[in-house]
Amino acid sequence: MLAIDNTKNEKDKEFLPYLSFVFFDLSMMINFEQLQIGDYFRIAGMNPRSVYRKASSSHCTLGAALQPIRHVTELIRLTPTEVADYFAHYFSAKLDFLESLRH
Repeated sequence: MLAIDNTKNEKDKEFLPYLSFVFFDLSMMINFEQLQIGDYFRIAGMNPRSVYRKASSSHCTLGAALQPIRHVTELIRLTPTEVADYFAHYFSAKLDFLESLRH
């Protein structure tokens, strides 16, 4: 992933979150139909923190929620390392929250 800052002057910097674009390597883009059931992915153009899993030929999961998805939806398959990093962060954040409740 490569983030590009396309702002020209300092005044535009305050709108940076809205004006920045993220470009993906197009060779990584595939359709939902091309995934195997159980593969993890991100939907192109959506929040990069949202990780989905293919549950069937027409549905995916985000957390515990089953959601329909079009078979032509463009997405980015996650590598095993990206999946491991996602879950490491996900569970450490939950553990930190639970630990904060103890105090």
